[in-house]
Amino acid sequence: MSDTQSATGSPAAVHRILVPTDLSAFSEQVLDYALELARPLGASIRIFHSAVQPDYEVPYLVSPGMRGAAAAMIAKAAEVSDHIRTELEAICQRKYIFGVSIEYRMVDGRPAESIVDQAQEMHADLIVMGSRSRPGVRHLLLGSVAEKVLRTAPCPVLIVHPRGESAT
Repeated sequence: MSDTQSATGSPAAVHRILVPTDLSAFSEQVLDYALELARPLGASIRIFHSAVQPDYEVPYLVSPGMRGAAAAMIAKAAEVSDHIRTELEAICQRKYIFGVSIEYRMVDGRPAESIVDQAQEMHADLIVMGSRSRPGVRHLLLGSVAEKVLRTAPCPVLIVHPRGESAT
């Protein structure tokens, strides 16, 4: 019997859904899909954003000539982070019309690993995420966040493809 099945063999109830986002229009489609799933189930949603922030302290400490540039990069990173937080808050407010409990979280980290960590932390019952299929060599060289999450997630993962596109 899998982790997602009860003793009766039926799928386990879905109460907590994690929805990773990169704030793109496609990510909003994925969120809408997750909200439509969550509503009849009475599930809550956590929107999640993760990105690796460059370590701006290294050039600042190593080279006196880089201090001005490092300070500017640190200020820009803080500005971007504030913008992301504002966007996530706006999404939560805008999507509350679905009647689903919705919150957001953002962290500094590699997306695939951070998504899995977040799913474990919140005891997610389902991850709903988007994937744009990449053909051939690009996929092999670049990998796929969705593929990495599929391999390591502690719960089922539902992959949503862009509307009008077929998986390749």
